[in-house]
Amino acid sequence: MNGIIKMNSDAVMWNGAKDTVFGNDEKGKSLLNFANSNFGLGADTDPIEQKKEAAKKQAMKIIGDAFDGEDKMDKGIEKERDRFKELTEQRGELLKQLKAFEVSESEVGENEDETNPKEEISRLLNDVEAEMKGIDMALRSTKIERLKHDNMRDAYDEADIALDAAREDIVGTLTSEAITHMDDELKEKKEEAKEAEEEKKELNGTTNDIESAQEQVDKMLNRLGLIADDIKGAAVDEQV
Repeated sequence: MNGIIKMNSDAVMWNGAKDTVFGNDEKGKSLLNFANSNFGLGADTDPIEQKKEAAKKQAMKIIGDAFDGEDKMDKGIEKERDRFKELTEQRGELLKQLKAFEVSESEVGENEDETNPKEEISRLLNDVEAEMKGIDMALRSTKIERLKHDNMRDAYDEADIALDAAREDIVGTLTSEAITHMDDELKEKKEEAKEAEEEKKELNGTTNDIESAQEQVDKMLNRLGLIADDIKGAAVDEQV
């Protein structure tokens, strides 16, 4: 997978380098600039821009959620450690009290009162030690789980996958658009060629009609020529 992702409002940063699919250049111009593309619209209406923004938001949410989870876990660990420290101090104090009571007991004998402070101190000490043991086990378990699973790295990888999927989607959309554009141009050229062929046929037909008419005129003129010669011949005969 790629390096750690850093998000900002202008581009997705990959190890400090601007992403050539989702980012903008230094002048703020989108790096996705396709001539004759139907996607040359504003960010609110441009499908490509919408997909880019959605992908960035998804990636940031994945990493943000992971960070929040890690932060929450860190605060929980810190709270447990503070509690463990507090319990350690309580345990030390209870041990002192228990030792002092045992010394007093050895000097003056056992207390005949109904209440026995030694038993109460021992009970409190057991409770404190039990809670300390539970905290220690929980902290150890959390540490082991963190060694097994790097939640932030997993989040970066998941964000990478989301961005890669978005890139493929965008490239596929643009490729489809380009193919459609080429098909439209090819269809237009074919239609133009068909129209030109039809015009050529019409022109040839007109030429044929003109040639046929010319032939008719020539024939008529030839006939008229013969008639004129006949008239001239008849006039000569009359003069003779």
